[in-house]
Amino acid sequence: PSAGDKVRVTVDGQTVFEQDANDFTGANLQTVDAIDISAFAGTNVDMEIRLVSDNVGNAQIQVDNIIITVEDNILIAV
Repeated sequence: PSAGDKVRVTVDGQTVFEQDANDFTGANLQTVDAIDISAFAGTNVDMEIRLVSDNVGNAQIQVDNIIITVEDNILIAV
């Protein structure tokens, strides 16, 4: 990723997570804190995870092992 690139997670077009993409570079597993998506509980939604960039380039993102769970009656994406 280039300077200014972001990893963004949206649910039905609403940004629920955004972080500097350079925080996720390298071959090692990267994790983030739980993302509270309880506002969308009980509905069908589209979740998008993508690399957002203002620069033209060949940056890529690979996402594996997404977990959707309920803890204390709160829907959480991990």
